Amino acid sequence: MSDNLYQISIDSIPLNVVVYRYIDNEFVIVDFNHLVEQTEQLDRKSLLNKKLLDVFPADKEFGLYDVLEQVYQTGKTQTLDKELYHDDRLQGWRKNTVVKLPNQDVMAIYEDLTAIKQLEQEKDRRQFQLEKMQEIARLGSWTWNMLTDEIEWSNEVFKLFDEPPQSFKPTFQRFLSYIDDADQPALMDAIDQAIKNKSPYQFEHWIRLASTGRSVYLLESGKVQYDEKGQPLMMFGVVQDITEYKLNLDQLQSLGLIIDNSFNEVFVFDAETLKFTYLNQSALKNLGYTLDEVRRMEPYQINPAFSSRQQFVDELLEPLISGKKASVIHETVHRRKDGTEYDVQVRIQKMQLSGKEAFVVMANDITDIKKQQKKSEIAQARYQTLFNLSPVGILLVDPATQKAFEFNVTAHQQLGYSAAEFADLTIADYEALEQPEEIATKVAQFKVGEEVSFTTQHKTKTGDIRDVMVFVQLIDLYDHLALFAVFQDITELKRNERALETASLRFNLAAEVGSMGVWEWDLETDELIWDDNMRRLYDLEGGQSIDHYRQWRNMLTPEDLQAVEGSIDDAMKTGAELNTEFQLRTPKGREKHIQVMAAFVKDDNGKPIKMVGVNWDVSQRKQYERALEEYAYIDPLTQVANRRQFDQTFENEWRRGERNQSPLSLLMIDIDFFKAFNDSLGHQEGDDCLQQVAKAIDSSASRAGELTARYGGEEFVVLLPNNDADKAARMAETIRQNIESLKLPHPDSSISDHVTISVGFTTADFIDQPSSHTPSQLLKLADEALYQAKKAGRNRVCRN
Repeated sequence: MSDNLYQISIDSIPLNVVVYRYIDNEFVIVDFNHLVEQTEQLDRKSLLNKKLLDVFPADKEFGLYDVLEQVYQTGKTQTLDKELYHDDRLQGWRKNTVVKLPNQDVMAIYEDLTAIKQLEQEKDRRQFQLEKMQEIARLGSWTWNMLTDEIEWSNEVFKLFDEPPQSFKPTFQRFLSYIDDADQPALMDAIDQAIKNKSPYQFEHWIRLASTGRSVYLLESGKVQYDEKGQPLMMFGVVQDITEYKLNLDQLQSLGLIIDNSFNEVFVFDAETLKFTYLNQSALKNLGYTLDEVRRMEPYQINPAFSSRQQFVDELLEPLISGKKASVIHETVHRRKDGTEYDVQVRIQKMQLSGKEAFVVMANDITDIKKQQKKSEIAQARYQTLFNLSPVGILLVDPATQKAFEFNVTAHQQLGYSAAEFADLTIADYEALEQPEEIATKVAQFKVGEEVSFTTQHKTKTGDIRDVMVFVQLIDLYDHLALFAVFQDITELKRNERALETASLRFNLAAEVGSMGVWEWDLETDELIWDDNMRRLYDLEGGQSIDHYRQWRNMLTPEDLQAVEGSIDDAMKTGAELNTEFQLRTPKGREKHIQVMAAFVKDDNGKPIKMVGVNWDVSQRKQYERALEEYAYIDPLTQVANRRQFDQTFENEWRRGERNQSPLSLLMIDIDFFKAFNDSLGHQEGDDCLQQVAKAIDSSASRAGELTARYGGEEFVVLLPNNDADKAARMAETIRQNIESLKLPHPDSSISDHVTISVGFTTADFIDQPSSHTPSQLLKLADEALYQAKKAGRNRVCRN
């Protein structure tokens, strides 16, 4: 089936994909990708064009067949999520997403979730153990005698608050002095609720260490002890540094897109230091390391195929660093902490994460698959290849004796020997260029899995010398090693070396990027030769054609054409390969981003006479890059700017204000009694409230340059460039009134029946104010103004 129906090749989708067609009231399997063959352990012949229920009768009981019928009839996408699937061959958990294609076929995309389900069960077990350990573990412990108001801290609590152990007698007021003013009401409410409900409490807050200025996140947990009359006597609990947890949580959120779409191992390592920055639980479990241990390691240290960082960079990362490839997929081996190894299929991509370049790795443990398929793969390599490549000589050679123990007819007939004669020959008997000692040295240097190709000459039985191309790989046949060799007589081809060079370039480039469009450009006649993939890539139909370079260049924008032709000139001057991107509009009006790689063919004098290359569509990759960039700067709940975007914009506008001596105003907004709103109406209503408030603020401050951002929790900020204090005051009051006019019910507000906000603002006047002021000082002034608005009764605007 044409990949045009899917927009991308289904074999490039890292999930199982099957396409069904409804024929005579039955669903028939008409297409699927390679992962389906691996997952279902069936070949294409046993699946293609077969009725679904004939091959998988359990799909009726499983419910998939009913979902296929519903999607086919309604056209609405449906998901069959985590239903127990089992038949005579397989059992486990599957998640199917079923969509209807434009040609009326139905496509099912499914994942094998068995491993995930097992991990979830393991996670529940570990969580139970962790809760038990936390009940008895001594972290930072404290007690509070509620009758005498005496407090005792363990040494660990003093250390967490950056104080010498037992250097003073703690009091409740001294404890509150470490807590930010904005957090104190919530803490007191948590304690009051714990006493009232006779239940434990937990409260997260941050403190700034006096000695280093570093912010530390702490988790306070407490429980009340009562007398026989139910009166509170004692409160005791623990305090824990959760800074590392918070940092990890932020990193997990920035990687959410990747993790959400992966049920296998996920690794991230820094592009500059090559140190691991993140591993998901599946990777940590398989490798047996803790996250702290792995963060001190580099990727090559878990991969026995690489002995050094440099080898790892040169052999694996270089195509990504240079931009030659968007991703690298290969099979390798990972080594666990205990020294055992397991096979994996790895996909590596270079991405921007949290403003830094990083390599993202998705690895699939294929140990069981490799064990199951190893013998069949060997049989296919040893026998089926002999028939598939029968026009060339194929043989398996014992490295120790250098004699062929298996070979095809072409191998001995090309050299003029009978099969019995050829079986007694060593490589040196027909190798014409190298001596036996040189051959033995070369054979000893081969490594398992390493592919080597070279040209040489063979001597026939009659003494004729034939030019041959040889491909050799040392393979493991379980019980012994063998040289798998393919040789082709290229004597006639040598007479047309330039044509061979052109074909070789086309072959190598096409093999490097997959089945993409291949082209030739005659630099002397300006003629273009395109294959069918190029025609499909450029949306050419019927008699449409692009026969000359001047026709192709008219499809590009002037800017892209200038950049591409500049790259061509540079490649021609330096002799390097061409590797660049451009955007075009096809005859169908579709805009596409195209990646091009090409090289020059030169005449005997070294003059370029042709260029051969490949094109492939990278539009989807561009969409992914734009989506990742948007994800990094937008708050996912409220769809306004997040803290990162605000910080960057604030710095830029501050410098602009200093440069142009124009005012810059800042509004800090907090939803009044939002915690009480959440406690009363629930987090879903809380999320809806945040979204409506954010939308109202953003629509109020909508002029060019004005920015609304979620600063944290229920707190928002509004940046107003070129707005003096009077304009800022009017804007703040407008926003306050707009929120009040929403009439969002707030049953637990002590000032109104509806949701209200408090606003604090301040203005930086770069003409009158000293240049020593900083953005952080302006933030602090706005925060103080917000505090004044709350203290004055809330639902008001205050200026600092």
